[in-house]
Amino acid sequence: MGLGILNKNDVYACGIEGILSLSLILGTQPYFFGDKVSLTDVSVYAQVASLIYTPWQCPLKDSLSNDYTNLVDHTTRMGSTYFPELKPALTN
Repeated sequence: MGLGILNKNDVYACGIEGILSLSLILGTQPYFFGDKVSLTDVSVYAQVASLIYTPWQCPLKDSLSNDYTNLVDHTTRMGSTYFPELKPALTN
């Protein structure tokens, strides 16, 4: 079984469950395993950035912005530190 058998609302619910799990694991740490960046941080950055930096709204993006700001902060931190050249494109 995969996501293809679910309706749109159930797919979004699964996504929000995943976001909740990541948010709980990150907690108040700067990175997933403390003070040093790991492959997990890079992977999460890629996924969360693809949601928060898109020009359209969806329940996952709304949920990140409203309920899981630690993941938004983590993504901003990762982007500023490792991809500063993207900043102008992300603020337009």
